[in-house]
Amino acid sequence: MKAAVWYGNKDIRVEDRELDELGPDELQIKVAKVGLCGTDLHEWWAGPIFMPVDEPHPLTGKKTPLTAGHEFSGVVSKVGSAVTGFKVGDRIASDSATWCGECDNCKKGWHSLCKKCAFMGLSRDGAYAEYVNVPSPSIYKLPDSVSFEWGAMVEPFACALHVIHKSRLMLGETIVVIGTGAIGLMAAHLAKIAGASKVFVVARTDIKKKVAKNMGAIVLDPATDNITEIVKSQTGGQGADVALEVVGTEETIDLALNVVKTRGRVVLVGFPEEKPVVDWNLILYNELEVLGILNNGGQIPQVLDLMANRTINPEPFITGRIGMSDLVEKGYKELKHNKGHIKILVDPML
Repeated sequence: MKAAVWYGNKDIRVEDRELDELGPDELQIKVAKVGLCGTDLHEWWAGPIFMPVDEPHPLTGKKTPLTAGHEFSGVVSKVGSAVTGFKVGDRIASDSATWCGECDNCKKGWHSLCKKCAFMGLSRDGAYAEYVNVPSPSIYKLPDSVSFEWGAMVEPFACALHVIHKSRLMLGETIVVIGTGAIGLMAAHLAKIAGASKVFVVARTDIKKKVAKNMGAIVLDPATDNITEIVKSQTGGQGADVALEVVGTEETIDLALNVVKTRGRVVLVGFPEEKPVVDWNLILYNELEVLGILNNGGQIPQVLDLMANRTINPEPFITGRIGMSDLVEKGYKELKHNKGHIKILVDPML
């Protein structure tokens, strides 16, 4: 089958690859659509970050080269001998995480924080392929009203929903979203739905400014606006209740710490490519809460319900559609250098 395989830094190759034998607790999925994620981009541009290069991953026993990709939808094409509740032909979306089921975090239901957590396309073969094998606990049936394109957006929307839940955003509070990749803009969308009185979005490019404005956000451009002063002037001099940092740089982390009020909440979502220096005094003197986020917190079922009843609309976030043969040139490189893109969807059959 055709697959896009990560061999090393800036080395993704679309090639023929054999699919592993299906395990008893796995489903074989014919992939319909795959989203190109910022994490994929980080691994290609600055990796290895999560990729197991020297030693096999402790849960999967796999190491590179590995098929990339983890935000996807598709159709069940084979069912493992021990699997129940699924049949050939079921339309599905998938969690990006697979877990051991035995550690303390798994027993608490914190599957994304499993001590041996394996992320698809990062520590097991992923979905930039015609077919992929996935443990059945990671698979969810798509409602009839949710398309394959929307199904490929379920996992990132679940990450954004986890961010909003973890921030404890309440009706009438104010929030600043720093970073306008898919997760940042999705989180801003969900913040409006959750009843935030003001949603500030820090954006540089016209297309992302337009998407943010259309969802009712107050758009601030770091090239022309003093963001901290404007946020404080529009919050009675106090600052925002919540800031979401969805970039992962020293500059944006510092901005997040400065735009919130005393005892405000800062949620760190972006993955730094280099270890950032943090002004701890801002945290100490203002008694700030700083919260970390990894993955989606198991909130895929809620997102499927929200998509099915049209509470959330993924369409404005889709800015490109390509075939897998164009994954590097029109996918990775385009997402890296064209900051107007939000989510590029890949069709592995093209």
